[in-house]
Order: sequence, then structure tokens, then C-alpha cells
Amino acid sequence: MVLTDLIARSQYRGLFQSIHACYIHHHLQDDNDAWADFCQHQALDRGLEYHCIDIELNPSVQRQQGLEAAAREARYQAFALLQASLDALVVTAHHANDHAETVLLNLVRGSGSQGLSGLYSANHPKWLRRPLISMARAQLEDYARAHNLAFVEDTTNQQLTFNRNYLRHQVMPLLEVRWPQVLSSFLRVGQNMQESVWLEQKLAETQLALLDFSDYWLELSSDALMTLSWIEIKNILRYWLSHKQKVAFVQLSHSHYEWLECYWYESVRAQKTTTGQRLLNDSLELALYQNRLYLKPVVLKPCHLPSGWIRNEQVSPMDVSGKRRKRFFQSHSIPAWERSIWPVFSQGHDFCYLLPLSATLSETFECMSLSTQTARCVTKKCDSISDQTWCQLLGYHL
Repeated sequence: MVLTDLIARSQYRGLFQSIHACYIHHHLQDDNDAWADFCQHQALDRGLEYHCIDIELNPSVQRQQGLEAAAREARYQAFALLQASLDALVVTAHHANDHAETVLLNLVRGSGSQGLSGLYSANHPKWLRRPLISMARAQLEDYARAHNLAFVEDTTNQQLTFNRNYLRHQVMPLLEVRWPQVLSSFLRVGQNMQESVWLEQKLAETQLALLDFSDYWLELSSDALMTLSWIEIKNILRYWLSHKQKVAFVQLSHSHYEWLECYWYESVRAQKTTTGQRLLNDSLELALYQNRLYLKPVVLKPCHLPSGWIRNEQVSPMDVSGKRRKRFFQSHSIPAWERSIWPVFSQGHDFCYLLPLSATLSETFECMSLSTQTARCVTKKCDSISDQTWCQLLGYHL
């Protein structure tokens, strides 16, 4: 409530076109409805527009990372949707204690510089601000008492079964007694780590630009990559997964990096060709094929070609069964998981075409999946098919 009250009292309030207060309804506790009503009254009393957003937790994230992580992911997804609909800046009331707890949690998990960065004050993501991040919880409580602010307390905040609560009630008080300025120290650690992350990302961005990659795969056998150390390659992989993918968040564990490092030295550096797959979560996996790393759904959906004319003089009839099909796939390094849903074009019942990687067809054909044999008419003209379009046609809906 402190942040809401500060914004409502601000002398700069008139500079904003509108101010909205938002309550995220997790549907996890019996009191959630009452809290939603409380927040609505507080917002309307201050002349603010109010939103109550219902969310559902991702079972996969909850199973793998716990309730807190699943709730946090769902909240930020809701914030992102609201921000996009309003074209607004989102501000949250995170404070210095929240930041310190986040750094400590990530430290005991063995996180790197990104995890030890803690909570950014701004631009992470770009539309988010945390204006109270340098303020201690005690300072905000003093403000609430001084202004007689009503607020509600989440009873689960006292449950030590949650790791964050354990740090809050058992660890942080001891640290603050021994080192009274420990909150400021955690803020400096976060700032230092944020600067390190920025440098790592600038290096990865420069090095990635020299490689062959798309939003769905990264070539591992390029000459430019061969000159780099494994530490640099890890940094590139981390950057590629976090900045070049059509997914909200992908994080590799220590075991994922061990698997990739083993592949790098035993296959790529040794100039051997092997394949492999490793799950990231219930829906995504990493896959290796002929020294190319893919990020793909666990199950690829059947291809859906856009309605369209597709033209090229180079296409020739090809039997879609037997050795010619196999040679086509092998010569174009097409992974095994793509072959059963590779686009096939037929004209009448006389012959079929396998659609080449960059081809367009000169007549109107029908498209069918090799696995389902279901036809789809192609009627609209397009000049070419990009790599990204191919990936989307082949089911890389991340």
C-alpha cells in the first residue's frame, strides 16, 4: 500500500494520462477474494483505475521449481499482458529486503552473475520499474504507520517451509545484527553483478553475430566458434537462449551445461557426428543433430502451410516414398523429428513433390503431411519462404 499511496500523493500525478492499480489473484488462499476487494477499495478511494487479474500457475514450473517460482512467473506474465494492453509503465513495490533475499536464495542455489544480480531497479524488462528497491522494509513500515495506512498481511509469509520466508525470519535478522549495513552491501553486490551481466551480454552479442543461427537453432561447428573457449561458448548459449528465442524464459541447469560441454569436446571438436536430446521442461527440449543445437517443442505439431501460391522453376517431381526421399532428407541435413511432417505437394494423383528448403512452386498444389496424408489447398502467391517460416511450418511453435 505504501507505493500506491506515494503515487496517489505525488505532486507529479497530473503528468500521467492515467494511473492503474492492479491486484493479481492467485486463487491459492481463501482470503484472496477479500484481498481483491480491499485493494479495489483502496484504489478507488485514491481515484485510481483498478484491475483484478486472475492467473493460473503453470503445473510444469510448479513441479520443477516450486510454488513460489510458478506464482512469480504467472504474475510477470500477467503484468506483461496488462502493460501491453495499456502501453504503460509498470511499477512494483519491491524493496531492499526483497533484493537481499533474492540474492541469498540464488547464492545457495549456485547461481551465476545473472542470479546474483538480484532485482533490477529498472529496465529488466524495459517496461518495469522498482522505485523502492533502495528502501528497507522497516522504512516503508514507518511510512505506513505515520500515514495510518491500512494493509493486509499474507499469513503464508510466516511459514518457514518456504525458503524465502526462512531467510527472511531466520537468516537476515542475524546478518543485520552482525553487519547493520548488510542491505546496502547486497545492493552493491547486485549492482556489480548487473554490470558484469551487461558486459557478458555485449560480448555474447558480438560473438553470436559471427555465427550461423536462427531463433530455433544454433550451428556449433562454425570456424568462428572453434576459436573460442568453452566459457565463451557457454556465455553465447546463455545469451542465445535468453534473447533470440520465441519463449519467455529458458534457463539451462548445471547438468545441461555438462551435457553440452561433453558433446562439444567429444563430437564437435573431435569432428564426429552424434545426436542427442535433453528435456528442459514438460514442453521444451534441446536436441542435437549434425553439430546443430535446436530448441524445440517435445512434440512437434503437424505443419500448417499458409494459403498461397508458391513458385520456383527448380522443383522437379519426386517419389515421396523410398530411397529418394531418404536421400533428400540426408543431403539437406533435415533432422529425424522433422521428416514425418515435412511438407509434400501433389498435383492430382500422378506425382508428388517434396518441398525443398528454399523453394517455391510454379502452380497451385495441395499440401499434405507425410504422417497424416491430409491435404490442404495452397492458393495465394508468395515470393519466398524464410528460415523462420520453415521452422513455423514444421511445428516450432515455442
